[in-house]
Amino acid sequence: MENTSSAAVCGICGLEAHGRENKTLFGHVVHKKCKDKFVLNRELAWVIDLVVTFMITGNVLRYVMTKDMTTAEEGSSIAVLVLELSLIVVFMLKDSIRGISLGKLITGLQVIDVRNGEPIGPLQSIQRNLITLIPIAPIVLAFQMRGGPRFGEGWAHTRVIQRARRDKPAFVGATAVAEDWSSAAR
Repeated sequence: MENTSSAAVCGICGLEAHGRENKTLFGHVVHKKCKDKFVLNRELAWVIDLVVTFMITGNVLRYVMTKDMTTAEEGSSIAVLVLELSLIVVFMLKDSIRGISLGKLITGLQVIDVRNGEPIGPLQSIQRNLITLIPIAPIVLAFQMRGGPRFGEGWAHTRVIQRARRDKPAFVGATAVAEDWSSAAR
């Protein structure tokens, strides 16, 4: 959604934002460049978490567990099934330590509870990441991040913020209406 006002203050960097290039993020006017950098960092954090969890950790553990197995044994191994399910649980819990995953640590992001501004824990991490288990959902979520909140953040009451700019209006302002879909908010 574009803001066509002549001048406003960017909700991320705090500098004056002129012209038609302004965008909105969480209901606040922001520079297009600030918003694009924030969204790119969110997407990069997700890719880092995905690669670390499944491609690196998963493949290393699978190799260690199955190096002495035949292909038939590997296919029917309960240990391999447990490993795969464990990796899914780890991915669901990726944001549960102070709202920061490895990808978010690298990109300077954090997930907070919009109701109190505190970092999220395990339950909210599972709630917001559960949607990623649905096939093609990650593609839909990538497009949703361009507008701010994505599916999963509404019912988990979460928001991704830049840690270094957590006091800026785009990250502490009023919750966007579309973010809270729970019956408690009605």
